[in-house]
Amino acid sequence: MGMLYHRQHLGRRRKTPEVVQIAGLPPQVLQRYEIEIKEGEKVKKCWRLKGVNSTYGLWEYQGDLKILDEVLEWRENLNKKGFTGFLPLSKTKGGKNYVQSGQRAYYLTAWPEGVPFNLQQDRSLGQVVEALSVLHSYHKNWAVKKTAEQTEKAEFVWLKAQQERLTKLLAFYRYLLEKRLANDYERLYVESFEDFYRRGQEAIQKVVLAGCDTEDSCGKDFLVGNFLPDNLLETEKGILFWETTYRQKGLSIQDLVLFLKMYLPLKKWDGKMAREMLVRYREKVDLNNQEKQMFLAQFSFPGRYCFYAEQYFKGAEEVNTLSSKLMNYLYEVSGYDYCLEKLESWLLGE
Repeated sequence: MGMLYHRQHLGRRRKTPEVVQIAGLPPQVLQRYEIEIKEGEKVKKCWRLKGVNSTYGLWEYQGDLKILDEVLEWRENLNKKGFTGFLPLSKTKGGKNYVQSGQRAYYLTAWPEGVPFNLQQDRSLGQVVEALSVLHSYHKNWAVKKTAEQTEKAEFVWLKAQQERLTKLLAFYRYLLEKRLANDYERLYVESFEDFYRRGQEAIQKVVLAGCDTEDSCGKDFLVGNFLPDNLLETEKGILFWETTYRQKGLSIQDLVLFLKMYLPLKKWDGKMAREMLVRYREKVDLNNQEKQMFLAQFSFPGRYCFYAEQYFKGAEEVNTLSSKLMNYLYEVSGYDYCLEKLESWLLGE
């Protein structure tokens, strides 16, 4: 009898998978999932975990867990509707979306097959626009829950944030006028300030004139917010966004503007390409007049000029590097203006 008990007990022990120790990952996190992991490593912003038959991604999150709940619910609902641009979420043994450990949370997803995003290929750029158009078409039918911290309309939040950026630019400009200009960046900044400050104020005025003041006039939802190449993967089903817990809500059109303003400079602000991308986007998302105005307003805001100035304030980049970037930006302005003019003529002239 004792020998039989010993064999049964030994069998049960053998069936219990050992918890693999992975550097930086609390072992109790993996115990909350019905998976057996053979090995793992830290890559990008997560751990890549290799199981018996599948590969997973375990993501670490720091921030408001209420927002994480909402983001993961948003992603899960979009996945159920057929959107393939997000990594499918795996539930814990208790049916939860994530595991909390101390001040951090961890959520598990599938690990997809694909190739790195190629920003040099027009086809790849078009795939991102296609993915955004599908995502935003689902936004039209998926209402984001309002929280106490986000009662202001998204366009008003944008107005406030951009006006604050311009105010900082003005304060720095006045400071530089009162002292000796110390380097090429400061000289370029002072010489170009008035033009870019005017552009920023005009963009803000366009937002006001757009008048997105009705509940459904401009779609508001979570934003992808990250279009760096390492956050994009080309798969058989199209573009996949790796990390989407950016946690910021806004007008859906902001993601499209951000993406275009990141990558059109690589194409020398090709107006024809910009229009083709908008045509492709609008095959699935019909922009109303207010959304067109918001698109043009945000497209015209000199965000990169502000970004370089903010980097200079913080000492985040070498002065010579920032001077070169600002000089290149100034060279681009004529092409950018021509592209914006063509887009405005096309969108508002319909």
